[in-house]
Amino acid sequence: MAKYTSKYKELAFYVDGERYCFDNGVFSTSDAGVQAVVDGLSAAKQVRSAYDSIAVTPRNNNLEVGATRQLTATATRSDGTEEDVTSTASWSSSNGDIAQISNGNIDAVGAGSAQITAEYEDVSASANVTVTESELPESPEDDDDDEGADPPSED
Repeated sequence: MAKYTSKYKELAFYVDGERYCFDNGVFSTSDAGVQAVVDGLSAAKQVRSAYDSIAVTPRNNNLEVGATRQLTATATRSDGTEEDVTSTASWSSSNGDIAQISNGNIDAVGAGSAQITAEYEDVSASANVTVTESELPESPEDDDDDEGADPPSED
């Protein structure tokens, strides 16, 4: 994803007949063709993130309904140094009916699959969550077989 800024708040341009416009001086795209055009605009400047990538761990999570799990987001700079950005990343869930997320903490609320995404400084990464219904422990069967049991005493 490339992010650009411009002093012109509503700068507009065309690529293959399609109109694109900066929103309040900011424009983002992951389309290489659009990036090539914007790179050629003298009124636009690409904003480069201080981070090359981000990783979310654990990457694959299997939880039961009602369970919670803490994820970690680690951002990596171009020089290889890493920074824990768990508390400052922006977290989202692809399906809040299955998994909710806040500060990296997953709450499993319904059965199914969801993707959890952490975004920080224009880099993002995701983790997978599969939530299953809780399996209740089997209750002991009622034993109506009183054979061999002492009869109740009559006092």
